[in-house]
Amino acid sequence: MKKFTLLFAMMLSIGSFAQITLDFDVPLSPIVSVKLSNSVVKYMNCTLDSIYTKGRFRLLNSDGSVYKEVFLPPNPNYASGLAEVDYVTTTLFDSDSTSIEYLVTYQCDSINDVNHYYYFHTVIANENGVVLLNEKYASTYTFTATSYKPIVQVGTHSKLILWYSYSSGYEYFLSSKIFNLPGHLPSGTNDAKDASSNGLSIYPNPNNGNFYILSKSFENNINTLDLYSLNGKLIETYRSAGNPVQVSDQKIGNGIYLITPRGATGKGSRVVIQK
Repeated sequence: MKKFTLLFAMMLSIGSFAQITLDFDVPLSPIVSVKLSNSVVKYMNCTLDSIYTKGRFRLLNSDGSVYKEVFLPPNPNYASGLAEVDYVTTTLFDSDSTSIEYLVTYQCDSINDVNHYYYFHTVIANENGVVLLNEKYASTYTFTATSYKPIVQVGTHSKLILWYSYSSGYEYFLSSKIFNLPGHLPSGTNDAKDASSNGLSIYPNPNNGNFYILSKSFENNINTLDLYSLNGKLIETYRSAGNPVQVSDQKIGNGIYLITPRGATGKGSRVVIQK
């Protein structure tokens, strides 16, 4: 009798708590949350086909329906891939609270046989693809071991910090710039960046199996890099003391992979193989 009473009490206790429920399911597509304002949260649909091929991404409502399609500006000259889309808000980059703006960074190739180099190109644009800020050689990346906030609140003003550099064998640092922004980040937004997925830059990206991996740290301490499939399977391991690391691996099939420094915590940097 005591056992039955105890079991019944446990069942009542479990039933008294709110249960975890599913809002919606998006097959074969990663999504991330974006805070458009202090009170509005949407979900960014991050399919590579949409971003790379169609030049747009979708924001979803909490039930999975489409809230809005946001258009990317035309790729800069010699852009070989998309490094990041971030800070999707209605409150930060202009004073119009009805329009969505965002920051996008491209990986670029100079396509110059005489002085071949790679660089980043950062653009701020609105939901129609209209460019508000256009900065060649600029990125928000920094040290691998240090958390960094490229957007900070200073009194009533928001500031954006961009670093300017290019890579030709090794990295040449050009300058830093600080921009005054007209708006502010929504409250509760986590604006601490982790040097773009362990501080690795991959270029060109997409590529055919021949590419470089550059550490955004100033220390040439890359020893072991692991290549994983998106389902977590270890595909290949690369070892080098150089920076950048040159990879030439024709065994890799077409697809999307993650590259992570051995022993590092957090997610890896994506590499897209297209032959």
